[in-house]
Amino acid sequence: MSWRDALRPGSFRGVAFEAHRHVERGRARGAHHVYPMRDRGWVEALGLDDDRLTLTAFVIGEDYMSRRDALRNALKEPGAGELIHPWLGPMTVVVDPSAGWTIEEDDRRGRMARFALSFLAADDQATYPSGATDGRAATDAAAAGLADDAPTIFGQRIDLSGAAIFLEDVGAVFETALSALDGVRAIAGGVNDLGDQLFAATIGVIARARASIEGALAIGDLPGAFAAYFDSISLLLGGPGRAETGDRLSGVRPPAKRPSVRRSGEAAGRAATALRIALDGIGAPPVGTGSDRLVANRGAALSAIELALLAQLARASVESDYDGHEKAISAMRDLDARIDLAIFREADRSDADDRVVRRLGDLRGAAREALLAAAVDLPRIERRRFGESLPTLAVAWRVHASTEGEADIIARNGIVHPLWAPASLEVRGAA
Repeated sequence: MSWRDALRPGSFRGVAFEAHRHVERGRARGAHHVYPMRDRGWVEALGLDDDRLTLTAFVIGEDYMSRRDALRNALKEPGAGELIHPWLGPMTVVVDPSAGWTIEEDDRRGRMARFALSFLAADDQATYPSGATDGRAATDAAAAGLADDAPTIFGQRIDLSGAAIFLEDVGAVFETALSALDGVRAIAGGVNDLGDQLFAATIGVIARARASIEGALAIGDLPGAFAAYFDSISLLLGGPGRAETGDRLSGVRPPAKRPSVRRSGEAAGRAATALRIALDGIGAPPVGTGSDRLVANRGAALSAIELALLAQLARASVESDYDGHEKAISAMRDLDARIDLAIFREADRSDADDRVVRRLGDLRGAAREALLAAAVDLPRIERRRFGESLPTLAVAWRVHASTEGEADIIARNGIVHPLWAPASLEVRGAA
């Protein structure tokens, strides 16, 4: 076979042309660095430049005008297109924006239009890494910031001057918090997903937490009691304890760290459920100042506990697995509402602290962004009405145009017999 036989019929975006000349130009990119008093510089390699392809092409024949117009329109289309290069074969190219193309016609050479074509062997879309926020990391950072400030603010607000009843009353508040902690312990085996060994370690965390908190309360060290409470919540549900950051308040020894295990999405979901129950259980912190020191102290304690639980709830929410778009959005709205309420309560205090409002705002924004990003990729759960009872196989085919979704339909709707599905069903839609 001769070299002429090896040439391919040229075309661009399916529009054929003839060609009798081509030029290919390439080069390596680099930055030339020179330095004072050095005779030789050096070149920093920056990769290869895009190959530039130039073709001298033509269309000829009685119908050359329609072929000319077709090729012109193909050259005007945006983006990349397939070029069948007579010498180099098929390739994806972009019309060179700096050179473009030219069309030449001459009445002395009738029935023909000549093209000077310039292409770049380049992509029409960016392939470099795009910037994206790590929602989990941002939520962890915001939660840690909130937890860092909460004990300090609590210590500033608590007033232990006067009768011992103030201490006793705040001690009763911590008893409420400990009850919530015990409620979390009740599902700790599921939260940790590590079986009996880790469950036993978790019970140890609870026991040490009680000892630390009760010991701090016995000597009137309420900031230390709160620090120990936060550690127990954080360690129990998989977060870092304050001891890891070197923040040791009032000499209280935080509970020993439980085994370090990455929490699964399912376990995080159960942790989030437990934390919501705990938040609902402690109730709204009362507000009072001046002569109402008893009320003010109770409010300061419960507010500090609420902040610790919210920080952990945000972490658990963004780590959870969600069955569909709606559930991720529902978790986001629930967290939004809880944080908004905490912000409102803080702003309504006579001794409101901007740090708390700012930390809560950061936590809400980071968790919202993470949950919205997760929801985008999740399928929507829809309720479909079919007007009659159908086999689940038929339902799957109608919904998904395949039988692959049958098992999900059965499980999601609790169908006992696959031959008789209810006329109204929840099904997975498109993401």
